[in-house]
Amino acid sequence: MDFTDAKMHGDPAEACTILCQKIEVKAAQLRKEQGLRTLTSRFSKWLIAKRVVFLKYWQLDLLGGMLLPFGVAALKIQAFYRGHMARKRYAVIKAKYEAMKAEVAQFLEKAGTRSDKLWSNLNAIINEEMKKGPVKLGLLPKPGSKPKAQPKPKILSEAKIIKQMKKAERDMSKVKKKIVKWWIKSEERKNCHQNDQGEFYPWFHGVIGRSQADDYLQDRPDGTFLIRISEHAEGYALDFKNDGQVRHFKMLFDHLGQYQVQDNDEAFASLLDLVEYFQKNPVTEDGDDILCDPVPFQHDLGLHFDPKDVKIAKFEAKSEKREKGKKRGGKHSKSVRHANDDELAGRSREPLSYELIFEKVDPMPDWWKGAIDRREAESQLTTRGLAHGRFLVREKKRSPSRLECALTVCFERAFYHHLLERKVQGSWKIDGHEIDFNDTLEEVIQNFQKKKSHFLAGKLETDGPDMATTTMKKKKGGGAAADGPARPEEGSSVDDVAAWLVSIGMTQHIGVFFKAKFDGKKLLQASEKQLRKLMKSEDDVIMMMRALAQARVVGSTQFSDEA
Repeated sequence: MDFTDAKMHGDPAEACTILCQKIEVKAAQLRKEQGLRTLTSRFSKWLIAKRVVFLKYWQLDLLGGMLLPFGVAALKIQAFYRGHMARKRYAVIKAKYEAMKAEVAQFLEKAGTRSDKLWSNLNAIINEEMKKGPVKLGLLPKPGSKPKAQPKPKILSEAKIIKQMKKAERDMSKVKKKIVKWWIKSEERKNCHQNDQGEFYPWFHGVIGRSQADDYLQDRPDGTFLIRISEHAEGYALDFKNDGQVRHFKMLFDHLGQYQVQDNDEAFASLLDLVEYFQKNPVTEDGDDILCDPVPFQHDLGLHFDPKDVKIAKFEAKSEKREKGKKRGGKHSKSVRHANDDELAGRSREPLSYELIFEKVDPMPDWWKGAIDRREAESQLTTRGLAHGRFLVREKKRSPSRLECALTVCFERAFYHHLLERKVQGSWKIDGHEIDFNDTLEEVIQNFQKKKSHFLAGKLETDGPDMATTTMKKKKGGGAAADGPARPEEGSSVDDVAAWLVSIGMTQHIGVFFKAKFDGKKLLQASEKQLRKLMKSEDDVIMMMRALAQARVVGSTQFSDEA
């Protein structure tokens, strides 16, 4: 036992000796109480040093027992002190609470008083305005006064419209050219867009916009994805379907030039490594957004590659939607799928009947042009007007067991030819890829008209009259009766404008123009700014401005001389 720091008066050794004597007396008393006779040690015979005393192990227990009351007293003092401090702090907090409660009550009282005043003032203003009436308030003109002439909107000349159109095209092409130049210089040499055989990965869609990605993924199953080059910035974007919604993630480059998905720390040396990783792991943390099947591109990549030289790498579909689509049956009783074996056997030597392909044979659909060649198909579409999505279907080969036809479509003033084929028993195919339809050809075309397919560059035009067949006839009284939608004039109604929009392939914008009450006069006087508010697509704005420029040049005096 070290008693160097003990607070004792006088000599420490003498004080320790006195303490040992007291312990010995206490021990004797305990032996007597417990009836013990054996004496193990005496403290009085110990030699006490100046600074240290050595004790037996059981002597420490005796000392602990003697000091126990002091420990209990210390705990009681601590409990008393803590209770005192808690009561002191609680008193302060309670005082603040009472003060705040008083302030809130005062505020509510003032708010009630002021709201009553506000309500009375509002009623006074209403009564005063009702006494004055709409004329004195300036809401209606005074009786007998002439209305103020509204300034006429400026009508842009044809040269100014063409100049503005060319400027918009140049601005768009500048951004795209800059992005393409960046990709060719920095990314093409990495060869991340194709495999070792030179085949392009089906998920690489080149330079396309966010809206186009939405169209390709909207009706696809969850897990379907694609990777595209952004139209507005130097970089890539990952788009995929999850929980019924299309999600877009920006792709970044780390300090080593590796690819990363936004809000994800994983980095990859190539796009293929990124795709393979996220086919096994979710894109977002704690999510279930795992990539499954890519959307194969069927359009121009927007780069310097010739579409004829582009080959797509093969892949196996994993989505359940495709498998279910193959089992889905149509409701048309005249489809090939419902034809019995005896009927097919009786026609085995003759070409496949149109009655098994079309829902109605008499008359045939307007878009069916029979057996014409590619040059004639492009000529007919040119004559009808190169509207976005305008199309026709022509026959290529018809045998007893299968039908081959070509779908010729116009997109952005360029022609695309797709092969549509169907065996006697089986589903329709487009360019060798099966689609989820095994009924009539009308069903396939109607589906391509309703929504954008990833096999095509865009939606097909809704069925409507051709511009080439649109004529105007003069009446005897100087009026005009139209066999089809005429070019808009100042006297054209809102319905005439809607019919004209159908004829130029702008069916998707009829509702917007009808809601804005665009008649012929308002349409011809519309500025580029007004058109951009109604039509969000840059391509549609340019096509509309061209169509309006042509309508202004022709004027309302060019009618046919037919009676």
